[in-house]
Amino acid sequence: MARGEFNGAVPAPSVEHGYHFHFGNIEKRVNSTKAFDYTQLPDEERCDFKQTTSMERPVIYVTLNSINISPQWNYCQCEETASFYWIRDISIGIRGRGTANIWQFTLELDPLATYRDAILKTDAFIEYGFNQDSSGATFRLQDTRQAVGMAPKISTVSADITDGNIDASGGTFVLSCVGKSGLHAYAMSAATLGSLLTAVSLTWEALTKPMVRWELALPEFMNKLLFGGNALECVRSCIWIPINLSRYGAGRQTEITLGQFNTTVFAQQVTPSSSRKVHTTIAIPWPTDDWKRKNCQLQLYVPFVGTLAVPVDQCNTAANIDIDWSVCFVDGSVTTLVRAGDYTIYAGSTSIASPYGIGVSNIDPVRALTGAINTVTGAMNFGGGLLSTVAGFTGGVSQAAQGMAQVAQGVQQTVSPINCSAGTMGGASQVQLPLEAKLTLLYYPPVDDAGFQKVYGYPVMKVAKPVQGYCKTRGFSCAPLNAKPDEISYINAAMDSGVFIE
Repeated sequence: MARGEFNGAVPAPSVEHGYHFHFGNIEKRVNSTKAFDYTQLPDEERCDFKQTTSMERPVIYVTLNSINISPQWNYCQCEETASFYWIRDISIGIRGRGTANIWQFTLELDPLATYRDAILKTDAFIEYGFNQDSSGATFRLQDTRQAVGMAPKISTVSADITDGNIDASGGTFVLSCVGKSGLHAYAMSAATLGSLLTAVSLTWEALTKPMVRWELALPEFMNKLLFGGNALECVRSCIWIPINLSRYGAGRQTEITLGQFNTTVFAQQVTPSSSRKVHTTIAIPWPTDDWKRKNCQLQLYVPFVGTLAVPVDQCNTAANIDIDWSVCFVDGSVTTLVRAGDYTIYAGSTSIASPYGIGVSNIDPVRALTGAINTVTGAMNFGGGLLSTVAGFTGGVSQAAQGMAQVAQGVQQTVSPINCSAGTMGGASQVQLPLEAKLTLLYYPPVDDAGFQKVYGYPVMKVAKPVQGYCKTRGFSCAPLNAKPDEISYINAAMDSGVFIE
């Protein structure tokens, strides 16, 4: 058959003969790399290319054996070139011999399907897709494309971090004082502290009542309270700690001495290292295990610390929050360490102790003693016999030369009332607040969570090869074999706009 003839019947268009096309009616997104095999394009026809036609937008001629059949295909592949085409238009071209019709097909190249293999082999910066990290987990990056609701879902978890050490109703008094063997600290109940103050008070009373024999009573009094050290001045501090006394353990019961003064009151001696550490783990009630953790806010209330903002960006992979709480039984200092995994949320110290003022302003024997001192001062006029008596009882008074008037003045200063100075009770105010740590999670769920990721993928933001599903790149650049510049430009632009890898 000569070029320019068709079946010898009528003049045929100028054509290139002998190409095999596979046709079918398929479902496919325009922005998809989906390609089809011959089973999906079941109708095979021998076709001819119109001469001087473009291979990107070719025109072909298809001969069908019936004029009553109108082709319904929308897609095809050329077997010789392995190129996929969309069928843009179908029209009757020339009627052939008998019942045959020659149909004219206007095609458009599908670069995404034609060069699919080259696309899948290209490394590119994937903005959104379904790529995974080395652990196999989908990348957990916040998807700012999704709208979130205004009302958060709130979850709370509480835990005791003190392990029952706090006792706000009773507590323990810790007395630090200088005794016969140095500086010591004693833990005691309120009743024991009261007994101690009573012991001091009764001693003063016992020493001052027999002032009828002042020449005997005064030296003994001065020996015990004056030259042995002012009893109350030997008290360095007294604090109240909201710690149950039983937490101090059995301990060694020791008589409390104030200077050289034996109080006959026993209490538990404690060392500076006396402390208790408690470790608590709080499970974070994450509402999801993916990137949507970024839509959460975490607040943690810690007793004696306050409310902490837990940074989600740094802690979104942590399953728990760990709280280490340590309290010193001597000074009431509390140290708290809060961590989420290897990230430290908070580390600091505070105090739960309350200063407790000790004074003698309400001790009645002071007034009697003051009167006795005045009597003694008057008796000084009778001569120096008293001085030698005092020296004998005290083992030698180096300050004798100052005169008995100065001695009497010192006595009076020793027993002068000490006005009570109450503490701020800062520690006591803290223990009235909740003693449990409370973790509050606020979750702002996406408005359309179920369908959005399926259609638009996850934030990937790394260089990788495109994988199955939606894929949007930045600066995509591929180099398919035999592709024309316009085809390459189309592919690059499509990938940067977002395509479905199928």
